[in-house]
Amino acid sequence: MKDLVLFIISLVLGIGIVFGYSILKTQNIPQKPVISKKSPASTFSIDTPPSKSLKGSIASRSGTLLWESRIASSPGKLEDTIQIQQGERLITEDKSSATVNFAQVGSFELSENSDLSLIQTLPVDLVVEQKKGKIKYTVNGTTPLSIKIRSALITKRSGIIDIALANDDPIITIATIQGTAQIGFNDLDYISQVFTLREGQIYEYDSDERTAINTGLMRQK
Repeated sequence: MKDLVLFIISLVLGIGIVFGYSILKTQNIPQKPVISKKSPASTFSIDTPPSKSLKGSIASRSGTLLWESRIASSPGKLEDTIQIQQGERLITEDKSSATVNFAQVGSFELSENSDLSLIQTLPVDLVVEQKKGKIKYTVNGTTPLSIKIRSALITKRSGIIDIALANDDPIITIATIQGTAQIGFNDLDYISQVFTLREGQIYEYDSDERTAINTGLMRQK
């Protein structure tokens, strides 16, 4: 009987030792780190404009028209009819012209030797930069138009405005053919100036002196 008791005690101790060793071994096994998989960050591409941006069409053209895409470093001759979109640029050469239509804004008529960049074409506000030449802007849609001319910005919600400037001349001529417009700029003392350009008036903005003056009424045709 005594031997049986010793046998049972030895068996229990043996099982306990084996079980404890198994637990200890499991705890000492290094755990493989959990690596969280993160979704790749969204990337911005200059190849395509924002999805909500408006696109224009070339309604008419004559002569030589140059086009610069949003990823190009210089303009090239435009042979095909394409849609014009944000970040692009149009240039007319000698004896050339082009008309660009934006359904929600209106139309831009580029005379010869004009240079126009489409800075922003979002539905809330379409912004262009006129670098040279004579361009007539007709605004008859729901989206307002802002026109950057060197150090000034002109905003127009409806009507027709004609702007002319040359590379070697600081004077920019602005004719408000139909409706009013606003011009804003910082003067030489860095004070913001905002003026209303009245209908039927001709104005001159001096980009060197940062001044805008009314030069009189437009001639009736």
